[in-house]
Parts: sequence; C-alpha cells; structure tokens
Amino acid sequence: MASHDCIVAYEPATCEFPIQNLPYGVFSTASATSPRVGVAIGDKVLDLAALAAKGLFNGPLLADCATDLFNQV
Repeated sequence: MASHDCIVAYEPATCEFPIQNLPYGVFSTASATSPRVGVAIGDKVLDLAALAAKGLFNGPLLADCATDLFNQV
C-alpha cells in the first residue's frame, strides 16, 4: 500500500478516520447552519462546499457542477 501524507494531524493508532478511510457526510456548524457535504479527517471535517466555492474542483468531471453539488443534501 502506498504511503500517504496528511496535513491534518491525527493519531493513526486511535483515529477512526485516517487519510486511508475518509467518510463523507452532511454537517452544519453554529455559524453556518445550512447543511452541506463534508469529509471527516481525524476529528476535523473538510467542507467540500467551501472548496467548491473557491474553485478547487476544476477537473473535467466536477468543473461544471461542483459549486452546487456539495450543497445538495
């Protein structure tokens, strides 16, 4: 298996969601109550809607739909 580096610190021995096992889910926060899609890494959630809004999904499969895609729950 290839080695992966992660910029989010986590304890591999006790973490349920290391870089090799990234679960997707719907979440919201107290400051941003609209539900949206995210992915858990360690004990953090990466907001995929925020990444899409910044234009970071610009590949051929998601470029035309990513901005709205991760806000549909």
